[in-house]
Amino acid sequence: MPFCEIATVQWIVNRVVSLVTNFDDNRGFSKVERRLKGGKQKVDISSCVVSYNMYKSGVDFFDNLMETYLSSIQGKKWYWALLKIALETSLVAA
Repeated sequence: MPFCEIATVQWIVNRVVSLVTNFDDNRGFSKVERRLKGGKQKVDISSCVVSYNMYKSGVDFFDNLMETYLSSIQGKKWYWALLKIALETSLVAA
């Protein structure tokens, strides 16, 4: 798939989740088990949603660490905010 194609997918679990990606296409489907109306049923799920669920744990872990190691540097200039984000990101990613 060329990188210029953009796929949009809406997945309904408890609420509507919208995904926009240029990494996957939305042509591939697989089956997952979901609890619906008291029993388990196999439901079709797009390959975009499968990829998102597979790789989201790293992003969630990074966001959790960013909140844990939040610094108290503040400034009135706009570039202090950029410097603070760059410093925090480099500390967490190291």
